[in-house]
Amino acid sequence: LASTWNWPLAPQVLCLERAMSWRPAIARSPAGDMASTPPRHSSRTALPEDTPDKELAASSRHAPDRGSGIEDHGKATSRDATASGCRGAAGAKESALAAVRRGKMLSELSEEHCADYAVVMAAVKVNGFNLRYAAAVLQGNRDIALAAVRENGVALRYVGEALLNDRGIALEAVRGNGRALEYAGPAARNEYEVVLAAVLTNGTVLQFASAELRADATVVLAAVGECGLALRDAAEPLRARRDIVMAAVQRDGQALRYAAAPLRADREVVRAAVRESDDAIAYASPALQAEQEFKAAVTRWRASAQEEDTPAPAGGYQ
Repeated sequence: LASTWNWPLAPQVLCLERAMSWRPAIARSPAGDMASTPPRHSSRTALPEDTPDKELAASSRHAPDRGSGIEDHGKATSRDATASGCRGAAGAKESALAAVRRGKMLSELSEEHCADYAVVMAAVKVNGFNLRYAAAVLQGNRDIALAAVRENGVALRYVGEALLNDRGIALEAVRGNGRALEYAGPAARNEYEVVLAAVLTNGTVLQFASAELRADATVVLAAVGECGLALRDAAEPLRARRDIVMAAVQRDGQALRYAAAPLRADREVVRAAVRESDDAIAYASPALQAEQEFKAAVTRWRASAQEEDTPAPAGGYQ
């Protein structure tokens, strides 16, 4: 180039000439074969060894780092996807909460929502039976169980087994619905306060009380006062107590069938039973039913409404 143009070459031309004449170094293998030494990878631009340092530094500064840009873009995309997923999960939870508050059953939601404390709590406050569809771990959660039985006492049937003997939960349940005593644990059924609260709202649940409490006169009186037929489940000695049997037949004449034999032959007890229910005469003792005077009295009791408030004179009927 210098000989042709006959003027001093610019530094840029010299660099170009040197770059064109450069060849990769040839290494000789032990076997004598020629092998090219692979170029070393670098983020800097490959230049001849005598390239001025300033030019090399400038070229490196201006060369774009494409690998770093791709990595940064990937991180940003991952962050965006994570944020979008979180927003989606939060939105789904809010939708589930709104749905159960409007009365939608947990059974219509996903398993994920049935295992979510907030969703289940909101659901059982609206309908205690939603506890049935909650995850097992939440059925055993005391706060959720309490909320469920407060809304509906019979939801006690879906409470975790470990909580069935919890006195507080059982008491809340039977106060709302005495029938819940059926689903209480053995220890709760032997709790005086729990059983008494249950029979005051539903006398028939006396059958689910412990044997000890079915022999308690106060509990039995409360039960037959609510439902005369609860006399059936009273301990045998109490079915022979005149005050308890009288309370039972006054509530339901049919209870006479569960009274002890001596009381089914008691004229006053039978009279009270028949006045409450005509059919109760069938449970009077055979001897009493055979008495003509007693039969006549029964006819008058049935015919006269005033007879209900008129006590029978001692030693006879009217």
